[in-house]
Amino acid sequence: MPRIRKKTSKRGTTHQREKIKRKVAETRRKAKKEGKKDATWKTKHPKDPGIPNNFPYKDQILTEIAETRRIAEEAKRKQKEDKKAAKAAASTEQNEDKEGSESGFDAVGTLNASTVTPKAKKTVAETLDEDDDVPVLINRDLPNFKAVLDTADVVLEVLDARDPLPFRSECLEKLVEQGNSKNRVVMVLNKIDTVPRESISSWAKHLRADHPTFLFRSASAFLPSDAGSSASVKGKAKAPVDDGVGVEALLEHLGQLADKRSDGKPLVVAVVGLANAGKSALINTLVKQVAFPTYRIPSLSAPSQGPTTTTYAQELTLSIGQKKIRFIDTPGLSWESSSTESEERRLRDILLRSRGRIDKLKDPEPAVDYIVKHAEHEHLMLLYNLPAFVRGDTKGFLAGVARANALIKKGGLTDHATAARIVLRDWSTGRFARYSSPPTSPAGQSVEDLKNMLETLKTRKEMSTSVSLVKMTSGTVEDRMPVLEENWVGDEGEGEDEEASEQAMTDEDEESGDDEADENEADGSDEDGEGDGSDEISYAPAPGKRKRMERTSVKTWPSKKVAFASLPKESKQSRITGSKRKKQNSGGMKLSSTKKR
Repeated sequence: MPRIRKKTSKRGTTHQREKIKRKVAETRRKAKKEGKKDATWKTKHPKDPGIPNNFPYKDQILTEIAETRRIAEEAKRKQKEDKKAAKAAASTEQNEDKEGSESGFDAVGTLNASTVTPKAKKTVAETLDEDDDVPVLINRDLPNFKAVLDTADVVLEVLDARDPLPFRSECLEKLVEQGNSKNRVVMVLNKIDTVPRESISSWAKHLRADHPTFLFRSASAFLPSDAGSSASVKGKAKAPVDDGVGVEALLEHLGQLADKRSDGKPLVVAVVGLANAGKSALINTLVKQVAFPTYRIPSLSAPSQGPTTTTYAQELTLSIGQKKIRFIDTPGLSWESSSTESEERRLRDILLRSRGRIDKLKDPEPAVDYIVKHAEHEHLMLLYNLPAFVRGDTKGFLAGVARANALIKKGGLTDHATAARIVLRDWSTGRFARYSSPPTSPAGQSVEDLKNMLETLKTRKEMSTSVSLVKMTSGTVEDRMPVLEENWVGDEGEGEDEEASEQAMTDEDEESGDDEADENEADGSDEDGEGDGSDEISYAPAPGKRKRMERTSVKTWPSKKVAFASLPKESKQSRITGSKRKKQNSGGMKLSSTKKR
């Protein structure tokens, strides 16, 4: 007989309870065992296991760590003492001023003390803010790169110390040396603070075999900063402009070249190189002021920038005693286009210039593939804390970066595109610290004159304590021909500058311009119906509203002899009532037809 109702009691036997416990324990044991075999990382920050006791050099490593801590503590203590001494000196000066003021009142001295002191504090910030508004005149005698090379007595070729060879132009150097001595080309190894001392020394020996080479680092006030953050602007205003490295040696060499001129004219120096190599910052550091705008690291809120910060040739004259040096800042080098240009070369150009948000590329994985193929994979593992992957395996590298940043999509798939964007962002912002070594080191090239400067740089071991260095394979010298005769500012350049300057007009003027344009369109459509279109008179629009008028002119009606006005738009309610009436009329017709039958 079937059961009429459910059991009211949940009471079970002891055998059933023990059976459930045994099943649960077995299930948990299996899940724990499978979890140990799973390759997916459970945490982003694994614990540091420390140095194993059976490691043979454990005592030496512990000694180095203790020495590093001791040096850091001494530096911190010395910094505190210097700060206290500065405060004490400032307090004593204030006391002396108070004593002097108590002795007597000097109207002129008091006035000078109250007005000059605050102005001296604001000079750096004011020059940085006002330089953007000062217009720089265009020299029509230097319309293109060829004119600059013909005018220059010396060509400063600015190279990036992280990988100098791709920043060199073989065709440019041959073009400069035609009919002249090798002294016309001077190479400057810039950004030496981002590279270990050993790499800088080897590159200086390698490059000096071809041309005179100088080491350089721009002043802190002219280093790239974030264009969208206000904090960086404050820090840049306080940054010194006289802490550049290699300024004296470079100016001394240029002064010697200026002494060789017998006509008394200033030495003309053209500063050339790829975009974002540091040409404008180099000139600003030499003159110790903000003469030309420098590159700013783009942010999400900052507007997009062009392919180069310097858009045309700009000049500046520096006086050193009785000698004068005329610097010409040039835009970044661009190459002649070729139909046979490979994709690898285009990717190299993007990574070398590293301008703008390169992490916003439509397909970022090929660029990361270029980086992985030219970098030491052990260093990449240390930089991103990744498990071992095969050398040159881009997919394995991106999978590790995706897991390290918890970029897992549905189904357990790793997000390679977002991981590639993270790597490109680190590359452009400087977090991806890299260096390279020259292919060969020529013998007999001495760098004894650079010994004092090299001692100020950090060694590879010292830099590895703060950043993870990645060794890259050095590139090759650029063999493409640079664009020489294309004008930087064409005939349309003045119109574009005028439009850019007049775009600062008020919104009321723009809105009134829009209303007038709309009224003109309406009047034009009515007049078309009255007469022939051949009698129309076109007026030139205002310079500030040229683009807007061009857009509206596309929507004008074609010229006809007869024009019909468009039907007025019906409201939604009228359309609904009209459809109901049609249905009623059709229904009435059906009824009448049935009655007739």
